[in-house]
Amino acid sequence: MHTVTGKVNVAVRKHKTGGNVYTAGQLRDANSIDKLIKFDDGYRVLKDLRGSPPYWEKAKRDLYAVIRQLGPAQLFLTLSTAETRWTHLLKMLSEIVDGTVLTDEEADNMTWSHKCRMISSDPVTCAHYFDFSVHHFFNSFLKHACIPFGHLKDFWYRIEFQHRSSPHMHCLLWLADLPQYGVSDTAEVIQYIDRIITCQCSWQDQELDSLVERQLHKHTRSCKKQQRKTTVCRFGFPKYPMPQTEILEPLQCDPEQKGMHTANLKRISTFLASVKPSDESLTMDDFLSAVQLDLDSYILAIRSSLKSAAVFIRRSPSELRVNNYNVHCLKAWQANHDIQFVLDVYACALYITAYVAKGSQGMSDLLCQTCDEARHGNSTMNNVEVTAQEAVYLLLQLPLKRCSREVVFLNTNQPDERVYLLKSNNDQLPDDAEVAESNIICRYSQRPHSLENVCLDDYAAYYDSRYSAEVTSNSDDEFEADDSTVTRNSGRPKRRTVARVIRTFQQTDDDPEKSARQKLMLYLPWIDEQSDLYGGYSTYAEHFQAIQDRLTQKISEFEPYKHDVNQAQEMLETANLEQQWDLLVPGVQHSELDAAAAGTVESEIHAVINPVAHGQTSSYDLAIDLGFGHLTSDSTIIRYNMPEGEYFTLMKSLNVEQTQFVYDTIHQLKTSQQSVLRFLSGGAGTGKSYVLRALRETAERFYKSSIHCWWCYCPQRTSCTSKSDIDFSQTRLRVTQHTSYTHQSREGVVD
Repeated sequence: MHTVTGKVNVAVRKHKTGGNVYTAGQLRDANSIDKLIKFDDGYRVLKDLRGSPPYWEKAKRDLYAVIRQLGPAQLFLTLSTAETRWTHLLKMLSEIVDGTVLTDEEADNMTWSHKCRMISSDPVTCAHYFDFSVHHFFNSFLKHACIPFGHLKDFWYRIEFQHRSSPHMHCLLWLADLPQYGVSDTAEVIQYIDRIITCQCSWQDQELDSLVERQLHKHTRSCKKQQRKTTVCRFGFPKYPMPQTEILEPLQCDPEQKGMHTANLKRISTFLASVKPSDESLTMDDFLSAVQLDLDSYILAIRSSLKSAAVFIRRSPSELRVNNYNVHCLKAWQANHDIQFVLDVYACALYITAYVAKGSQGMSDLLCQTCDEARHGNSTMNNVEVTAQEAVYLLLQLPLKRCSREVVFLNTNQPDERVYLLKSNNDQLPDDAEVAESNIICRYSQRPHSLENVCLDDYAAYYDSRYSAEVTSNSDDEFEADDSTVTRNSGRPKRRTVARVIRTFQQTDDDPEKSARQKLMLYLPWIDEQSDLYGGYSTYAEHFQAIQDRLTQKISEFEPYKHDVNQAQEMLETANLEQQWDLLVPGVQHSELDAAAAGTVESEIHAVINPVAHGQTSSYDLAIDLGFGHLTSDSTIIRYNMPEGEYFTLMKSLNVEQTQFVYDTIHQLKTSQQSVLRFLSGGAGTGKSYVLRALRETAERFYKSSIHCWWCYCPQRTSCTSKSDIDFSQTRLRVTQHTSYTHQSREGVVD
């Protein structure tokens, strides 16, 4: 809520200046601001609202920029949860929820319903446990000196949530010095795949074999789909057996031969569908004999169904239902996972990127519904359905995505088409002061003399020090305010070790003038944008054509895979993504469909998650309990001004423990010179919000009387459900509110 309010306040300060430079004196007139062109950013103010469609749309654009610059990731890894099988988590939940300390054996022997009850009772601990496990997996496994997959250069991952509430992670990994399909020898690529990916079902090790069982696919009702009047598994199980790992290309042949191979493939699929798990003891020779084919004809039949190159792992007929895995990763993660070797940039940019950066289903559906309602005069959006652990991630600000590199957006439009952020203190500036905030293009044009030969892309990637990693940007006007004077006599800035990734508008070849201007602006050093980019020529295209050879190396450095990525993006509208996603991450997709078919169950434990069950409405203003002022329709913040009679009634309604908590906290504020940290705990409905309200009103009255002015506070970091930190800017007070996630009914609160 605070984030959205802040983004709206920033959005109303965005204007297009038409290429003119305005001073504070020119805008001093109340009506002069209307002369600027207002920038309509209503939808994109949500781009920093974690989990919203604009948030994931920006994440997708950033990921495309990473692939354009770094190339395709070599590995795509998906990690699922196994909360009912993670012994350590079950022991933690038992101690937190039930107050019982269990041994490993006791935790493993708990009933299914007992495990589910504890998991659903404490989504906070489960979410934190998964978040910690992801970080530990990166630091202790992927970055280990043994380099299980290879030397990790870069990564990008996101956390997604299933209908059953559990999170899972999708990750793209860029590794150093790996063979590349189509460039390196195919035998080297296959050798690497065999080293890290397997589907072996038995290791003659009881503990490892029990882990492999988590990789087995078991058909359910959600697996079935109709394909050419035949019922098949949408996730591609059972898999085709292979005597050795192969990378197969689509088959090019005449229609008669294609028909023969298609008929052979249908016979193969029919036989595989008839094989029961208990019958999977065939040898490869027995299998080929059963389908009446030799190995070469069998391979040709498979190739006849392919539309692009695909990897087929070495797989015996007894391993038809085992999903791909890495044995070391399985031991480390202790849960189902899927690992895929990425063959080319096309597959990485088309199917994988579209999958990992897709929007949250609940949020996307809600926005679509809101847009439809807006057409009929109703545009209210006040709720969205999310799972309990997703709510925890959103409220506690746990990371939903991470990237090893920063992504910087460079607005290469004409100056009169760019958006600028007006300074918030225009009324305090001298009449001759510029009203636009500093941005990266301005800083580049005023760079030190030592960087005269550095182009804009190099400057943004290696030198610009004003860009903040905490600020995600969609335009070049969202950087920190820079009121300091920038001189070109400054020393050479420090060069970054790891380059940032540069994202720009993707210009098409339909407008060669715009395309040429963008390349000149990015890769040719310049000081004066208007004159230097023309370079004495009548058009940008003529200038670029004359110096194209000079810029070729720099262009290939920052966008070597631009053409492939753009081509993949163009194919998105016609590609059958759902079918490819089922084959890409069968384990996650299968679990998701099963959970969706089972339906959702609203929480009966947490008032914030299910307000109706606790006598509240779905539009309940939680911000009031957290100390925010609510907003009116004209975005005017309303501060609290509780009448004295209402305040005395509130104080009288508190019980003894609640009253002691309020008075003791105020006493410490009056007497202590150190930060005051308080912990407020209690089950749902025990009055924590009343205590916070009483504490706020009492503190306001104390400070009003002591400094004889209206006192206000600034919430610095707020999160609901599990804890809320309220930082009274003048008071050194931080209160942590914790909701008990057990089934115990507790009266009052404890300090």
